[in-house]
Amino acid sequence: MLTLTRLPDWDRRLARVVNQHSRTPGEWGVSDCLLTVMDAVATITGIDPAEDIRGTYKTEIGAARILRKRGFADVEQALASLFPPVATLRAQRGDVGVVERNGALSCGFVCDRGFAVKGERGLSFVPQTEIKSAFKVG
Repeated sequence: MLTLTRLPDWDRRLARVVNQHSRTPGEWGVSDCLLTVMDAVATITGIDPAEDIRGTYKTEIGAARILRKRGFADVEQALASLFPPVATLRAQRGDVGVVERNGALSCGFVCDRGFAVKGERGLSFVPQTEIKSAFKVG
């Protein structure tokens, strides 16, 4: 489990990540849901937990292989290995979690617009009540 501290200006930094990823389409290994969450974590804390996997895969199958190689069945297990759990309705801006979409888990983060999840066209925002599990960042 990581011990991270939020930077003093984390809230402004997170707003920039939201703006950037709102306009950036999803792309495996570059801007998928997990890497978007890790971009948020990196900007909030200054530490990128996904530094070693960036650019190492280009497909959904490749992403699944990376997770399995590290002993995780899905993104929920990967996040749970890095961050302590928090009740979904107590998750605050900058905290991360997962939602179930179209029968699959997608990870995202809490921001001022709701729970941000990366999709093909950029970020979409769902109500916090849809979060399946949440994890505390910093």
